[in-house]
Amino acid sequence: MQTLTKSSQLEHKTYRTYQSDGILDLIIGLSISGFGVFMLTGNAAFLGMAWLPVLLYLPLKNRFTVPRYGYVKFTISTRHSVYYILSMAVGIVALAFMFGFIGMQRSDNLPLIVQAFTDRYEIFLIGCFLNAGLIAIGAIIGLNRFYYYAAFVATVTFLIGWLGLPPEITVVGIGLVITTVSVIIMIQFSKRYPVQGVELSD
Repeated sequence: MQTLTKSSQLEHKTYRTYQSDGILDLIIGLSISGFGVFMLTGNAAFLGMAWLPVLLYLPLKNRFTVPRYGYVKFTISTRHSVYYILSMAVGIVALAFMFGFIGMQRSDNLPLIVQAFTDRYEIFLIGCFLNAGLIAIGAIIGLNRFYYYAAFVATVTFLIGWLGLPPEITVVGIGLVITTVSVIIMIQFSKRYPVQGVELSD
């Protein structure tokens, strides 16, 4: 029993390290920035572009992380599988709902009473959606920085909403901050885990 516990702890630690490359942060930051650009321009094409960075996750993982850390396959115990699935579902649904709901609101495709409510409290709703997604992701991976992101988003959206400032620049700014942090994390990861002499074919 003790051996299994130590094995589980080791696997969890390895999983956290494998996810500490900053790539997921980069994808989230770029997606939020893209969504902010959509809010600024009103062009629906940018709403679709907000999802494009998600497609880069696996290619970036294979090109950046695997040559440095190696390929690792993780197994999730039955006891934790439901927790991981539910947390992932909450994160994905929250972000998807934010993109879809705010997209409809920006296009004036909501019922009038709902439209009036979202127009008034838009930045607070965005903050709630983002926080739900970030907290869920943090719970899955077990990295505290996603909770720090959530605290940052909550603070900024509250202040912007209280001051009555435009939310568009705020969303772009949040995305750029997370993107900048992700680049710093990636640089630190590359220094900590240099390429192990693995040749990559194009």
